[in-house]
Parts: sequence; C-alpha cells; structure tokens
Amino acid sequence: MPNRNQKKQNKVPRLVIRFNLKKALPRDARVGSKVPEALDKKVSEMLNKAFERMKQNKRTTILPQDL
Repeated sequence: MPNRNQKKQNKVPRLVIRFNLKKALPRDARVGSKVPEALDKKVSEMLNKAFERMKQNKRTTILPQDL
C-alpha cells in the first residue's frame, strides 16, 4: 500500500484555482464544487494535445496555435 508521500508525488497539480475561477466570473455566478476538477481535466487534455503537436512540429516550445 502506498504511503502518504507516494500519493502526493502521483497527484497531478491543481491547474484551476477555485478562487481565481470565481474572480473570472460575474459576481453573482456560483461555481459547483466539481467544476475546478472538471476544468483541470480539460486543461490537462488540452496541454497533452498541444505537447504532441509541438513534438510533431519538432519544437521544444508549446505555442498558442498548438492549443
């Protein structure tokens, strides 16, 4: 069974911060508790696709057009 430190190492860093998400929305908008996690998943997928495109184009930098 993995110990506590191993769990932390395998965890993907939080990409979407709930506080910042709320700042980007209108003041009266409410954010469901699972929205940041869902956005993290979408952003991770986007970045993985951008990384693959970058590699296909033989570059070492992800550019806006990769997204």
